[in-house]
Amino acid sequence: MRSPPGREPAPSQVPHADFDADASAPRSFWQRALQRLQRWDPTLRLSLIATALWLVGAWHVAVAPIAPLTRLELALDDVRQSTALSPVTKPRDDIVIIDIDDASLRALGRWPWPRDRLAQLVETLFDDDHAAALGIDLVLAEPDDQARTVHDALASLTQLAPDDAVLRASVARWQGTLEARADHDARLARALSGHPVTLAYHFNHQAEPATPGAAAAVAPPPVTEADVLPASALAMTPWQGVEVPVPALLRAASGTGFINALPDADGELRSTLLVTGYGGAVYESFALSLWRQWHRVSALRPVIRRGEAGGPPRLTGLQLTSADGEPLRALRVDPRGAVTLPYRAALHPGASPGTGRFRYISAADVLAHRVGARELGGRVVLLGSSAPGLADLRATPVHRALPGIEVHAQLMAGLEDNDLSVRPDWSPGFELLLLAVVLAAVTMAVRRLAGPVAVLALLLILAVLLLCDLWALTGRGWAIPIAAPLAGGLLTGVLGIVANYLREWHSRRSLARLFGHYLPPERVRAMASDPERFLDVASSAENRELTVLFCDLRGFTPMSEKMAPDRLRELLNLYFLRMSQIIHGHGGTLDKFIGDAVMAFWGAPQPDEQHAAHAVKAAMAMIAAVGPLNAELAERGLPSLSPCIGLATGVVCVGDLGSALRRSYTAVGDGVNLAARIEGATRTYDVPLLVADTTRAAAGELPGCEWVEVDEVAVKGRSQLVTLYVPLAVTDVTLSSSGPKSAEEITAIHEQLGLWRLARDALRGHHGKGSRSVASPSARAVAHARLTELLAARPASRQLHALAAHRLASLAAEEAPEQELPR
Repeated sequence: MRSPPGREPAPSQVPHADFDADASAPRSFWQRALQRLQRWDPTLRLSLIATALWLVGAWHVAVAPIAPLTRLELALDDVRQSTALSPVTKPRDDIVIIDIDDASLRALGRWPWPRDRLAQLVETLFDDDHAAALGIDLVLAEPDDQARTVHDALASLTQLAPDDAVLRASVARWQGTLEARADHDARLARALSGHPVTLAYHFNHQAEPATPGAAAAVAPPPVTEADVLPASALAMTPWQGVEVPVPALLRAASGTGFINALPDADGELRSTLLVTGYGGAVYESFALSLWRQWHRVSALRPVIRRGEAGGPPRLTGLQLTSADGEPLRALRVDPRGAVTLPYRAALHPGASPGTGRFRYISAADVLAHRVGARELGGRVVLLGSSAPGLADLRATPVHRALPGIEVHAQLMAGLEDNDLSVRPDWSPGFELLLLAVVLAAVTMAVRRLAGPVAVLALLLILAVLLLCDLWALTGRGWAIPIAAPLAGGLLTGVLGIVANYLREWHSRRSLARLFGHYLPPERVRAMASDPERFLDVASSAENRELTVLFCDLRGFTPMSEKMAPDRLRELLNLYFLRMSQIIHGHGGTLDKFIGDAVMAFWGAPQPDEQHAAHAVKAAMAMIAAVGPLNAELAERGLPSLSPCIGLATGVVCVGDLGSALRRSYTAVGDGVNLAARIEGATRTYDVPLLVADTTRAAAGELPGCEWVEVDEVAVKGRSQLVTLYVPLAVTDVTLSSSGPKSAEEITAIHEQLGLWRLARDALRGHHGKGSRSVASPSARAVAHARLTELLAARPASRQLHALAAHRLASLAAEEAPEQELPR
């Protein structure tokens, strides 16, 4: 038995992908903090981001609105309202707008019109056209100056002729009649009296100046007394002053209401006040007052929710009651006393100055009796102006310059259809809860789902949020703000998904940099489908059963001494290229080049249950490729090569090994050392490939291959003998360019195999399979005869002939000492 020469694998020649030449350079505080943050678990990092976003949302909801979120909320309001409120196909018939338009101003004169013309218009609407109710969207706060003009004219007339007694008598006789006829306010008050008419007034934030001798403006009667619903129950800034119609008109009107607008931060009008507080009492809006007169609703009863923990009470709704005290309907309002305006617009408004939802009739046509009871009878009528010069145009989501009178009409239509929505007083707390739920759901989805699935999950969460919000509006009448949950969820999802993609890209890049030296590109791409798993494998070490290959060139040292460096480089590059291609093609991992040697293994980093079979096939293909490679080298004027390969299978330590300055993905252990020593034994047996018994057992039977048992050898550091094998190709795979080509050659190889096995069994004694012992002379004679017959066989198998020649030489060496013994 012969012990093959020892051979230890050399250190790795491939630097680690993460090697940093500046690893010892000083780093700034932020660099250290960023590196420390990168070590945190990705779920923890995303959770911290979500927590920060929740705090931002809480600031927006509870402390001070954030402008971008406010703009987003307004845009969501517009989309929500336009989705929930379908367009109209034709104008409403029950609410009509009498428009003081440009045509009326051209026909009847510039504004302001004398009050007698307004009185004439009111009389025509009720007496001739039989309107059900009228709302005048004009603040008639200044007295009509016609009576004063007449009085001043008569005084001037008497001053022109102070000595004319007849003139003075005539003036005195007709002065009362003329001034009475010129008192247009009184004329308008008489027209209003006895009809369901609502006049408009206006609150403001400016305190009324104290004018000596001037009477302070008196607010109209409130809908509730201060002890029933104090103005402090409304969550809005209190008003400082009020602008009301002249007292005569105020007394004559059957109802009044304020016309204050409530624009949002972008200047558009999306909500309006139904009630507001002033001077310790509560007042109703113009549209609500007119609607109550139209339907003869006698009173409003506030619905109050008592404050918690000693806080002030809050108004949550208004209960409408009939004249006999029977409850009719409840109106919900938000803490400000406001509701969302239910804007509806026609798909094709045509020539309407508004949205096309209401009929506009020119005031000039009413005064000229071009419309009558057929168009206005039984309808509620609103009098206002669409003329730009009167400055009563409002920016709204449905119209950039909507006449203010139509805003009131839209609110009245909402009261009539009972489709008003409000923002409930509990919406801030619910918005924060919703924000927390959305952030938690998005965080879990982004961290637990991969790639496109995470994107779909994010879109699904946001879609559910939008649909639930739309259902709350259409089904419950709740306008719940979702800007913070939507923006927070979207931002968290985008950051998480982008971080996942960046982390995956970095992992793929690190994987490619790490394993690109060892594996073919297609295998690296396959591993990139799960980069975290393989990076974990690569960044650590584990014990795993692998099949290790060592390949060395026979006679390389004396050959290299005779070659120029460039020619030697050309030779090795071509040789390494061919061997690497074969190893990669058979699923192997190219570990390193050690001088002229190649180390590779199978079974890592990707698991391979057939690692031994793949390694044997790769080794046979490498030997078979030597013939074409030597032919190419000869064409280039380079010497031929004779590689020797050793294979061994065993449990080794594989993973990321090395120092802080140089690391590599490699394998170490007894199996690696055994493969290196078996490769050295190929020179002893003069064969290009030897395989350990562990590899033979793991590979099993291979198609087109016959296992040839070579010998049992003792290996340094191992107590057990190692049986060596040669995988001999007999059909579809050739070991050299002179491999079997015909049935005759295959038959000859099988006959030679039989001779080899007979010689081997004879030397073991009785054809057994136990450990080899000293053979008897007769057994040696039988073995010698079979081996001699094998050498004479044709066509010859080079590997079997080499093994036979080696064994005959061993027998001769054993017989020589016996012949020299004394008899």
